[in-house]
Amino acid sequence: MQTLEITNIGPVPNFKLTVPDDGGVVVLRARNGRGKTKTLETYEKAISGRGSLDVRDGQVAGEFNGFGVSINVTSRTTRSGELEVESLEGKFSVATLVEPPVKDPEAADIRRIKALVQLSNVLPSAELFHSIVSSKEEFAQLVGSSALEAKDLVTMAELIKRDLQVVAREVEKQLRTAETNARAARAAAEGIDINVETDAATLQEALNAAIRHEERLNAQRSEAVRGRELFDAATLQLQRAEAEYNGPTIAAAIAAEDLAKTAQVAAEEPVRVLSEQVRTAKHVAELAGQKLSSCSTAARQARAEEGKAKAAVSDAAATVRSLEEQLRLARQHLSTAEDQFKQWTSKAAEASQSEIAAKDAATETSATANQLEVQLQGAKQANELACQALANCSAARKTAEQHDAAMAKWRQQLESAVPVEPAPELLTEAAAAIKRCHEVNDLAGRARRANEQLENARRFDEVAKQRQKRADSLRNSADRTDNVLSEIVSQFSNVLRVEAGRLVLDTDRGVTKFGDLSQGERWKIALDIAADVLGERGVMVIPQEAWESLDPTNRTLVRNHVKRRRITILTAEASDDEEIVAEEFVPTVNQARSIAN
Repeated sequence: MQTLEITNIGPVPNFKLTVPDDGGVVVLRARNGRGKTKTLETYEKAISGRGSLDVRDGQVAGEFNGFGVSINVTSRTTRSGELEVESLEGKFSVATLVEPPVKDPEAADIRRIKALVQLSNVLPSAELFHSIVSSKEEFAQLVGSSALEAKDLVTMAELIKRDLQVVAREVEKQLRTAETNARAARAAAEGIDINVETDAATLQEALNAAIRHEERLNAQRSEAVRGRELFDAATLQLQRAEAEYNGPTIAAAIAAEDLAKTAQVAAEEPVRVLSEQVRTAKHVAELAGQKLSSCSTAARQARAEEGKAKAAVSDAAATVRSLEEQLRLARQHLSTAEDQFKQWTSKAAEASQSEIAAKDAATETSATANQLEVQLQGAKQANELACQALANCSAARKTAEQHDAAMAKWRQQLESAVPVEPAPELLTEAAAAIKRCHEVNDLAGRARRANEQLENARRFDEVAKQRQKRADSLRNSADRTDNVLSEIVSQFSNVLRVEAGRLVLDTDRGVTKFGDLSQGERWKIALDIAADVLGERGVMVIPQEAWESLDPTNRTLVRNHVKRRRITILTAEASDDEEIVAEEFVPTVNQARSIAN
């Protein structure tokens, strides 16, 4: 049992309190201004050994005795003795854990976490956080010097988290830029058919083919226009030629040619006959000449023989005259010679006659031949005239035919040779085809640009994905600063941990923020931690407002909890008592039954 006695400190003249041996909640009750807060302050300062106390007005000195220490209060505060109880002073503030004096929930959790970390006596060190990133070198690149120079571990964790989140936000900014660029790229490609033909060579060939087709149609149209001009010129020439032609018709030329052919044939027959007669006459003349030559030769031979015969007769006469004995032979010879002479004389006469006849025949034949030659020349001239007439008629026929062919050709040009001008709808279709090709080329260009935009979007998506991965990694690293704190917190509580800078725990409602628990639930957890720190028979001083904030049920929970751990809580609450009264809190039967149920 511990007895705590205060004399003339603050507004309290004298107050004595007995601390229950088995623990519990001792509540100081009195009206406001009666010194409850000053009494609790005296207990805290007695436990901590720090700070000064005030002497009661009108008194010279004040005194406190308890917990194995004595405090004398005069103009100054002196302390003696050795504290005989375990306390949380300087280690842990239960009130801070349960209800930090700040309204912002996140700031309140920071206070709570700091209160818990303070229990560990772990000094702030960057090495504790190296594992939250891939390497010590990366940590040095990401975390600034202000975080590394933090004076407490929670602040260091907050600054490290802040630095990582700053980098994460920068990466997320890059991520959003990449996403914006990806959306812009997709928007640029939106509504564009990317499945069209995009091969420039193929499309250009199609365009060239369409252009060539249009050029052919235009050339055909130009040719038709030129053909029309030629048609008009040919028509004019035909009209002029028909007006200027004064030659025979083909029929008349053919009839004249037929007559000329007949005349030429008629003129050709005398030539043939006379030519044959001339040839025959020449042959007869030639035979006559040959006969004349033969007769002349025979006459010459006969005359020669005749001379010989004369010589023989002369010789024979001489021989007769000179040689009688040879008379008979000479006479015989003479007779023979005479006979031969007669014979050859007759033959010579005949030959002469034949020669004369032959000469006459030759002369006659020559005359006939000459006459026939003259006739032949006349016939040839007549034939030549007939041939010339025939040639003239043939030329006239050919001229007529050429004229008629020219007329027919011109008529053909007029009728069928004029190129047909392409239909206007074909030219319209050809122009439309070129326009479509240009449109297809334009669509293809847009499709190519759309594909490029989509490729850019894919690249930006990949960048965004990488940036998201990096941002998530940085966020996770930032969140892992909570793990470092959670590991420290877990040394004192197996239910609390740090997530996203908040103090949380698992309940039947899921992950729940510690600050969202009821006060009784928070006090129970805080007292568990305090009890582990204090051990049995420890003493805690709790502010009046903290106790008054608890409803009867939660007060009962707190009381039962510390009772089981044999810990004493010293606190206060306002009442109508004129003087401070110390009472151990004992729940009513209904409260106890409610808690039990």
